[in-house]
Amino acid sequence: MALPNWETATETDNDYFDLEYSTDGETFNVLTRVEGSGTANRVNQYVYEHESPLGEMNYYRLKQVDNDGAFAYSDVVELCGKNLTNKAKVYPNPSHDVIN
Repeated sequence: MALPNWETATETDNDYFDLEYSTDGETFNVLTRVEGSGTANRVNQYVYEHESPLGEMNYYRLKQVDNDGAFAYSDVVELCGKNLTNKAKVYPNPSHDVIN
């Protein structure tokens, strides 16, 4: 089981997130869609429980979509199959150059 999670510091016209999943880090498919908070000036936390990841190495990324259809992708996060019970945190969000 993997627990991809993320948080936003603020949101502006955020319609939704598509959490995408891949076993090779190149071909991604939508795992789930999570509704955004529209416009918010507070921290919002999101989590999804991926119950059956397939690969030894598993890759996740977010597609954040605005109300007007504009979108942006996060960096890819890699979770090792041996450590899938651990949580991964990616921050800051949004990020411009460096993520942790």
